[in-house]
Amino acid sequence: MTDLQKLISEITQLNIIKAAFSVPYKKDELVKCTLRPMGEKYQFESFTKTQAFHENVEKNGLCNKIISLLTDSFRQAEIFTEEYVYGIKISSKGKVLHNRRRNTDVKKEDSNHNREKNHIIDLDNAPPVLCDIGVIGKDGKIINSRYDKYKQICRFVEFIDDVVKKDPREEYNIIDFGCGKSYLTFICYHYMTEIANKKVNIVGLDLKKKVIEDCNALAIKYGYDSLKFLCMDIKDYNPEVRPDMVIALHACDVATDYALYNAYRWQADYIFSVPCCQHEMNGKVKSDDFSLLCDYGLLKERFSALATDALRGKYLEFCGYSVDVLEFIDIEHSPKNVLIRAKRTTKINDKKRKLIKDRIDSFTKEFNANLCFGSLVFQNCKEFEAGNEKYSLVVGKSSMLLKDALTVRNAVFGNEQNYKAGSSRDKDDDTAWFAGIYDKEGRAVATSRMIYLEEKNERLLGKIAVLADYRKFGFGSVMLSALENIAKEENATKLFVNAQKGALGFYEKLGYEKCGNSYTEEDIEMIPVSKEV
Repeated sequence: MTDLQKLISEITQLNIIKAAFSVPYKKDELVKCTLRPMGEKYQFESFTKTQAFHENVEKNGLCNKIISLLTDSFRQAEIFTEEYVYGIKISSKGKVLHNRRRNTDVKKEDSNHNREKNHIIDLDNAPPVLCDIGVIGKDGKIINSRYDKYKQICRFVEFIDDVVKKDPREEYNIIDFGCGKSYLTFICYHYMTEIANKKVNIVGLDLKKKVIEDCNALAIKYGYDSLKFLCMDIKDYNPEVRPDMVIALHACDVATDYALYNAYRWQADYIFSVPCCQHEMNGKVKSDDFSLLCDYGLLKERFSALATDALRGKYLEFCGYSVDVLEFIDIEHSPKNVLIRAKRTTKINDKKRKLIKDRIDSFTKEFNANLCFGSLVFQNCKEFEAGNEKYSLVVGKSSMLLKDALTVRNAVFGNEQNYKAGSSRDKDDDTAWFAGIYDKEGRAVATSRMIYLEEKNERLLGKIAVLADYRKFGFGSVMLSALENIAKEENATKLFVNAQKGALGFYEKLGYEKCGNSYTEEDIEMIPVSKEV
């Protein structure tokens, strides 16, 4: 045994808190490396000038890994234990120089990450399915290599519990996008049904056919009747009922954007997302005034990840959600540790929405950061001029648009026409697309909506209302055109409108034709019209 092997063998018998390796043999390769405990393993993070690499090593392989680093990559190391710091240096002639000093810089603390705390899900109440998916072993204990996954499970349940215990509803419809092997999907089902005592319907979506087959088999095995898994992309999925919660954990790159956008489209009350692999911005980001952020590959990558998630948070606020960005799990357990938690709210108005958009526009202009989620959201938000004044058209699904729609409807249908059916809110408002037009002061001046009919490829447009002072600007056709574009994107084939008789000419100019007998509703004659998309 060499001197180096003997020294490292002795040190690795101790409780190592951290280590740093420096002074590389070859200057054009690795520049430094760090070590930190991670459960019962150790994580090595190695750096070149532009990239970072991670490797997890079991404790029984720790000695050989450190010897390899000091033999092939680095001349110096500092290894920290709770009591001492060991300094090691390899001379140019290969001699091992070392010293030891008291560790006065690092507080003595328990670094054993297996030390248990009180979790909502623990070994006593964990569902047996965790054994099938490899988190818990046959001995009833957490498998060492899956301890990080167990930590994620526990933390995720805490986030879910934070909202569920404050929400009075008794039943939840949940979609889990990119569910993979469904560690968290099964746990969520178990928590909802066995701990929170809620009724729940969960759909897990993933693109891997074999994974979906295995998950469905486990759901059947354990009698999880309200849990099913589908092999499909979230972009192609249309839920049968509006989801209360959408989960997207570690959906790669723009897949996260589609998950967030569809959660907004479906008007999910809660969104939980842990983004992953933010390549989109990293591939296009550039800046003249802040170019130093883009000069180094590693820093550019980290900046792009943070900036992407900051923008996603603001896009969600623009869509009518309150947003928290939280640490999902300690970074030593996973580098993907940012969780975006969003809750649908009515606490937003057009003035605030414009301020949010101005901040987003300023940032995206500086860093060339026109991202997928923003494109999906802002494709239905544009400014235009009418009568020498500026107006904005907003198309979407949000509490703000519904609230403003009811204000305009009440003014037009309620006060002017005494038409209660037109002014009132109904169940279709919960899932409808709205088009609203706002003046320069942010006041809603026109509204319309599009709802889904029983035939999946058919839509009903209507409740078109424009305040009296704004009826000369063609706002009705502007809104209808915007909603028709949404219908085309959703592959609708036919559009219907129940038109008031006095507005029949307006619809005929837009290509609609009579398709049924007229009828009277609250003394107002209505004529059904339709057109092919």
